[in-house]
This record gives sequence, C-alpha cells and structure tokens, in this order.
Amino acid sequence: MFIYIFSLLMMKLQDTNPLLFDFFAGYFPDADLDGLTDKEVVFLFTDNNPHEVILKTEEALDTLKSNDVYLLNTIAKEANQYFETPEEIWEWIQMIKTALNSVSSKM
Repeated sequence: MFIYIFSLLMMKLQDTNPLLFDFFAGYFPDADLDGLTDKEVVFLFTDNNPHEVILKTEEALDTLKSNDVYLLNTIAKEANQYFETPEEIWEWIQMIKTALNSVSSKM
C-alpha cells in the first residue's frame, strides 16, 4: 500500500494532468524573461488555443484543492514561480483562474 501511495505522489503533473502541465509549464516559466505579466500570459494562452482547450483547462483548474500541497508545489515548480507558502501558491492560482475565466467568457 505504501509503495502504491508513494508512486502516486511521485507521478509528474505531465502524467496526472496534462492540461495543467501544458498550461503552467508551457506558458509561465519564461514570462519574466519575456516581460509578460501573469495576465498577459493568460491572454497569450487563450490566443494560442482553441476554445475547447481553454474550457478544459478551466475545468482542470476547478478540480484543484487548496490542501493538496504536493500538487500546488508541483505547479509552482513547473511554472517556474517561487512562493513561500502553499497559501501563496493557491492565491496565485486563484488569480490565474479569475483572469482565465474573464478572458474565456468574452470569447
């Protein structure tokens, strides 16, 4: 049982939730170098993807839980973002969700 649980914990975001991996690892890591704000990254994502992918990404974001510290830390790592606490990661993700919902509702 322990090995099974450990193996689930060690699974990569790419394997467990490819949409979230594509969103966070594909769009956020170089944003600072490109001089983009988080909201501009969200706009870039919506410009580069069909509406169906955007909706599925929103649905995947809605499944996240604030108490899933491992997943929150994994997302922050994949997005190349530094936060001091899981609560800060959660707040950042909520801001990203709000920006994404705002853009997609206008599509």
